[in-house]
Amino acid sequence: MFRSMLAIQFAPLVVSYCPTSSFWSTVTKEDCEKAGCKCSELFNDPTMCSSCGECLESTDCSQSHPVCRGPSVSYGSQCVECMESSDCTSPSNPVCNGLECKPTCSTSNYQCKTGMRVDALNNHACAGGECVDRECCGQCNGDGDCADSGAPRCQTSAYAPSQCKECTSNDHCDAKSVCYSGKCSACQDGDSVCSGACVAGRFECELPCTQDSDCRAEDGEICAANPGEADSTGGAKRCQRPCSSNQDCGVPTFSDVLHTCLEVNGQKFCGQCMEDGHFSSSQTCQQTSYSTGRCADSLAV
Repeated sequence: MFRSMLAIQFAPLVVSYCPTSSFWSTVTKEDCEKAGCKCSELFNDPTMCSSCGECLESTDCSQSHPVCRGPSVSYGSQCVECMESSDCTSPSNPVCNGLECKPTCSTSNYQCKTGMRVDALNNHACAGGECVDRECCGQCNGDGDCADSGAPRCQTSAYAPSQCKECTSNDHCDAKSVCYSGKCSACQDGDSVCSGACVAGRFECELPCTQDSDCRAEDGEICAANPGEADSTGGAKRCQRPCSSNQDCGVPTFSDVLHTCLEVNGQKFCGQCMEDGHFSSSQTCQQTSYSTGRCADSLAV
């Protein structure tokens, strides 16, 4: 009895196979129909198939998989449960996800194991057929749910769990900062599209200034003119990242290969050199393939 049960349990599944037409080979109507499949006849040769699949139209499909999905380059037509949410008729599984009708956080009345149910995720499809916390839950529904003074803003999304953040817009930061990835950040650390008080520099967004107090004190920013971008800024001063060595400027990290540690007028900051005199030591200014200058030892990896 046990052996017979095992035989049933591990018996291989019989999967129907429809031969597929391609640019290099075609399928005859006879071969297609022998496989139990439907042939979409070539307009100029009814004995050949432009595609061979499970269906030609939805009436060829079963009640459980009532929608005929048309053929593509790599597969023939298929009977599926849905192509869009309007194909889903069950109130408990109203959203089409992965060609199947799935429940949502709301229709399943999902109860979070950690965190709270997020209203913005009510219509989110539970891809596995059963909802889980990461699909329906988060830290907050609104700012009032965020108790940490360091993260007082609720960042919600229809596609990801909500989180309490320092900011969700530039309005939540001071005039020296921009909101980037939920944190009030320096202009250089923000998006490539400059916003707020930030203006475009040669390589990144920057904050204009006339003195050090115009810059972010928490980052120790310095108000200085970067000689390597004088052509694009007209020599105007911008808030610069302080440094004591090239490593503070990201070297040799590729995302910051354009920066080196300068010393100009007694101030050390990350930028690009134009001459040997932009360093405090015997280092030399070496031009790179990016038409920028870096001190010679910054090129060593």
